[in-house]
Amino acid sequence: MSIFGRGQALRKASPGERYEVRAYMKCENLVGTAQIVLHSPKSEFRHAVGELTGTQDWVWVQGEFEVPAGCDDLHLLLNREPEPDASDQTGTVWFANVEVLPISQGGGSDGGS
Repeated sequence: MSIFGRGQALRKASPGERYEVRAYMKCENLVGTAQIVLHSPKSEFRHAVGELTGTQDWVWVQGEFEVPAGCDDLHLLLNREPEPDASDQTGTVWFANVEVLPISQGGGSDGGS
């Protein structure tokens, strides 16, 4: 799989921890798919939030995930996956207010609004 995007290591993770990822996304004339991906390069873990293509105004995306066994680090990737058979890989993607928040034991995120 080819991946185009910007990534950042987030933190050490412990199996069983729960997180919420949320952001605004927008795209214009996008060939392929834009997503926010949390993954661990040392394990098979991959969790995607949002899936935009074409032209879309600002969309609020969010999702929750639990760190699986065998995963001890998290990386955030603002990702654009190209269309496999398209000769034209054009378009623009915007990401805003991207947050990855721990979910408290009570079920809600520990921060944000």
